[in-house]
Order: sequence, then structure tokens, then C-alpha cells
Amino acid sequence: MKPLLFALLIFSASLFPQVVLEDLNSSVYNFLKQQKQLGNIDLSFQKLPLSRMEILKALLKLKEQKVSNNIEQEEIDFYLQDFLVEQNLRSLEQEEKSLKYFSMSKERFTTFEYYDSNFTLSLNPIYGQTRGRKLDDWLIHRFNGLNFYGYIGKNLGYNFYFRDNRENTLPKIKVAELSKEPGVKYINPTDYSEARGLITYSWSNGSLAAGKEYLNWGSGNQGKLIFSNKAPSFPLIKFDYFPVEWLRFSYLHGWLISGIIDSSTIRWNFDNNFSYRDVQKFIVAHSLTIYPFPNLEIMLGESIVYSDRLNPVYFFPLLFYRALDHYFMGIESNSGNNAQLFFDISFYWNQLNSHLYTTIFVDELSIDALLDGTNLSAIGSTFGWSVANPVINNSLFNIEYTRINPFVYMNANRAEYFTNHNYPLGHWIGSNADLFSINYSQTVLRGLRVELLLEYLRKGEREDKAAQYQLPYPDFLFGDRLTRREISFSVAYEPIHRLLFEALFSHYKIDDKNLVRTPIEKQGNKKSFLFTLRYGI
Repeated sequence: MKPLLFALLIFSASLFPQVVLEDLNSSVYNFLKQQKQLGNIDLSFQKLPLSRMEILKALLKLKEQKVSNNIEQEEIDFYLQDFLVEQNLRSLEQEEKSLKYFSMSKERFTTFEYYDSNFTLSLNPIYGQTRGRKLDDWLIHRFNGLNFYGYIGKNLGYNFYFRDNRENTLPKIKVAELSKEPGVKYINPTDYSEARGLITYSWSNGSLAAGKEYLNWGSGNQGKLIFSNKAPSFPLIKFDYFPVEWLRFSYLHGWLISGIIDSSTIRWNFDNNFSYRDVQKFIVAHSLTIYPFPNLEIMLGESIVYSDRLNPVYFFPLLFYRALDHYFMGIESNSGNNAQLFFDISFYWNQLNSHLYTTIFVDELSIDALLDGTNLSAIGSTFGWSVANPVINNSLFNIEYTRINPFVYMNANRAEYFTNHNYPLGHWIGSNADLFSINYSQTVLRGLRVELLLEYLRKGEREDKAAQYQLPYPDFLFGDRLTRREISFSVAYEPIHRLLFEALFSHYKIDDKNLVRTPIEKQGNKKSFLFTLRYGI
């Protein structure tokens, strides 16, 4: 494609900034993160998912630059094929119409696709299976569903995702397991479903969205301290604003599931059963991200989890919520809500192809106690370093450490834990735990990626919430301790868009003094060997 056309496409993308989010499972994120470390694109990964228009703009820039090796060039051409809707929407021929269904072109199969100057729709089915052994137990996971997205006019974008799942594992086993896999809400011992979607209105320097979606806030290769996809996605409204190129403001208000019965709603039914509703639970968060230099990103923010009833004052995005909570608080501190502060910094040292990052998550901090030589703090932190092409081209090396002190994500009011459906909204290891990991990935051919992961996890016992404000403060990793060493090797191949074959082998060495958390038969040397075929996600 000629350079002039690239310039026109990039320019038009800034004029018509519709927002449709790219699924977090997309392999394009790994590719773009590597290109960011090489200094080839200016794209922020502190808040995911990204819009498809942002990704298209980055891919077009890479295409114009003529990157260094053939595999990278093939990857760019491959991913651009998946953004034909966006490219056609931004082309100069706005009167053109197109309808495709069940067609194959290059490395892309189109189930259904329509576009004209005012409306686009792209639809794909979802299907997949995972089979094998997981921690020495047989696993069969089947899923199917539907995924579609599109644009309306010059300002509206929409996306929808639904997946129905069936597994042969019991939910009590899955909930108790410490893993990076997204948490789910089972409707019976084997079945669960996932539904997400957003409608977004956007303009040249901002967007407003409503729907149900995952959020990833903060840095981290093996987990996120602030918001992650460990807990099920939740309904939310979201506002993003870029007043200038070096500043971004984000706000969200979400509706969570407390999992606690509201006794005032218990009703006896005619069949001698009773119905009830959970205690209402909400979250509000906002952040300010500063880009003082192209290779430096600094994010400051706060969040607050509150319960019982919707409070309209939390829909004001510019208030300091921690101080606002003090206004509503009674004589005792236990009458307040659960507030958090967070800080994230990413520095890209392009001369060394490196990314240095840290996240600090403050759930509780007593300055007076620290000055007195005691503790009374609940803080989580992540530190990491990643380098692209350390020895071989098309590779990525990452080393990371996360520590989460006791009582992080907790609160005196159980309805205000930093959780949704009892899964942490932040890092999957939870409180009173740490994780050290080394990760190496290599793109062998276009679409073929191998990865080696070493992890060392330690986790103490579950905290007694009543002990949080008592002295002496419990030590980090206090109580019955779990240690888990893991080595994993995976191979993933994407021959055409959205069709993925993956093989994963993992070996674990598990030792847990708490036999309720990990029964004796689940300890020792364990193996997982899983094969996955999926299409549409």
C-alpha cells in the first residue's frame, strides 16, 4: 500500500474515532507489546482492552516503517487482514457497500460481514474444546457461542460476546484452585455462560461506554493488581477523556455481586421454599495518566467499593472519593466504605528494547503506625522487567515479582471486599501471597509461538478480618503456608484469523500445610497436559 494511503487512513482514524474493543484473548496484543518495546509504535498498555481503531493505527504505522525482519512483516500483513472492516470504513469511498458471507480470502474466513458509510456488522461463531489432564484429573471443556461487533455512523460502536460452556470438573474444585484462569459463576455442577458487550459513543478526544466487560488496569505479565480478568466481567459505565496528548482521565462505575444474602429481601414461597436477593454492591474508580515523555507513562488513581444502596454522588467523576467516604462515615470507621489508592509507572527503554514497570496498590495505610514502628498496612506491589529480542529476533523475556500483604482486597464489611462473585477484582493470587515468575516466548514462524514459564508461588493462611487492626500485626505469609513450583511449556498456532491450536504441558510441585485448601491427594508432583482448539475468540 502506498505511503499516501497509509497517511490518509491514519488521519481519517483520528477524525472518526469509533470505539470497539478488541478481545483480551487476541494474539495481536503480544505482538504489539513487543513492537512497543522496540520503539516502533506509541501505544499504551496500562489499560486494556484497546479499541480496534487504536490497534489498526499502530499496525498501519508498522506497515509503513517496513520493520526489520520477514516474520514481523508477515505478522503485520496477517493482522491487518482482520481489520478490513475498519480499513474499509476509513477509506475515501464512503458510498461503497459490501456484503460478504462464508467467504475465504488469504488467511481470513468471513462468516458474515456488511459495511456501508453508516453501518457495519461483522459476525463470527465461537466454538472450541479443551481436552487432557489437569493436575492429574481428566478435563473436557466444550464451548460455543457468538461474537459480533460494528459501527453506526461516525460516533457509535458496539460489540457483543456470548459463550456457553460445559466442563466435567466440579465448581468447588475450580473455585478453590489458585490459577490465572478467569473465574466463572456456575449455573449447575458442569455448566456456565459468559456474556459481555458494550455500546460506546466517542468523539475526537473521548468516549462514553455502557455495558458489561472485563477491565485490565496496571502493569504485569502474570497478573494485574488493580483490575484483572480473574473476576467475572461486570456491568459498568465508563468515561475516557484525552484533553491533551499528554494527559488521560478515566472514570468507571460498576455493579458487582456480593454473594451475601440481604435478610430484608427473604420471602417464603408457596412451595415452602424461600427467595432472596444479595446485598447490593458497587465499585467506582477514576485515574489520571500522564505521558511526560513518549516512553514514560504514570498513572495515579483511586477506587472505592460501597454497598447496600446506589449513591448518586459517586457518579461525579472529579471528586476525591476517599475524602467523600469520610463525609458519609459515622463515628466509627467501620461505617465507611472500602477505599483504595493505586499507582502505576511504565518506562520503555527503547535503546535496550526494555520495559521497566511497577504497580503499587494501597488498600490500607496508617502513617502514624509506621512512624511508631508498627505496621497496620495492607499494600500490594508488582515489579517487572521485560526485554524484546534479547538474543534472538521475535522473542520476549520477562521477569516479575508480585507481593500482596495480608488484608489487601479485604474490609471490615464483607460486602465491600474488593471482589466480584467472590473472585478478586485484582491479582489472582489474592492477599498474603507472593509470586515470582520468569517467562520466555519465541515466535518461530508467522502465527507459531512457543513459550516457557517458570513460577514460584507462596501463600499464607486466610486472614481473620478482626485481626487487621490489632497489634502485633501478623507477619507476611503467616500461618499454614502453600508453596507451588511450576514449569510450563506451550505451543500456539494461529493458521488463519481466530482459529487457534494450542498445546500446554505443566509440571507442578505442590506443598500445602492446610489440607482443607489443598487435600493431600492434590499435593506433591502433579502434571497437566492440555490440547485446545478454538475459533472466534
